[in-house]
Amino acid sequence: MRSTWHNPEIAAKPGKIRANPTRPLTMRLSEPTPHPPFHPIAHPIGYLLFWLALLLLGCQSLAHAASDPNFQVKVKRHAGKVMIDVNMLIAVPPHMAFEVMTDYNHMSSFLPSVTTSKITQKDGNRLTVEQKGRASSGPISFAFETVREINLIVPSEIQSKIIGGSIKQGESLTKFSAEHNGTRMVIHSESSAPAIMPPIVGVAFVEGQTRKQYGLLRDEMLKRQRALEHKAHPSAAAASAHAAAQAGAAPTSSAHAPPVPGATATPGSTAGAPGVSSPKPKQ
Repeated sequence: MRSTWHNPEIAAKPGKIRANPTRPLTMRLSEPTPHPPFHPIAHPIGYLLFWLALLLLGCQSLAHAASDPNFQVKVKRHAGKVMIDVNMLIAVPPHMAFEVMTDYNHMSSFLPSVTTSKITQKDGNRLTVEQKGRASSGPISFAFETVREINLIVPSEIQSKIIGGSIKQGESLTKFSAEHNGTRMVIHSESSAPAIMPPIVGVAFVEGQTRKQYGLLRDEMLKRQRALEHKAHPSAAAASAHAAAQAGAAPTSSAHAPPVPGATATPGSTAGAPGVSSPKPKQ
């Protein structure tokens, strides 16, 4: 960068000031010192805006929370820990709820936030499960990795303890009980809170993510239960259509079959079948 503040001819002869009107005064300036890259968490204003964004995103997912008494989520932070309580009633039997909650090898197929999930060790009802994923809400996302030791008490309880990964400490207890033609699922978990997590804003974000995850688990339970019921008790229309397809004819229904002129059908019969009076020919 050049400026007209200094002439090298004047600097070469100290004590004498001689201006050369034909040559512009020039000066070389040192390159500006590069500033460190802006980081939204390190910068005070960025830190505030970052967590305000999380608060707004969390509030959007919590807008309907009070409208469903059968799906309650509570999150609080205390003494460096995040405590989560979930209480939900699901219209599936306990064994179905237990099946979905323990389907660790396929959990990434119905939980988008989980990218990989697998059972690495198994000793009876004791499992070691590794999971990786990314929790996101709008433009904000966090990567996570957990290694958990799980003890299954079939079909009423799941005990889980974090033994590795990005979360240093954590335990959870999930209980299942039959209630009102469904299953009451009660979950309590405690884990170490991240150092940068603000007390109020971070809690709203965790609550939104928890509600989203257990909502997807509930949807998977209902989906599997409907598929099981459909397989065990197919509808009469589906059975009729299948039988007609096997016979090579289109399915028909006696209730909607066109009447035969002059024919009188008895209850439970159709025209042309036994029990049907056909018209007599004219003499």
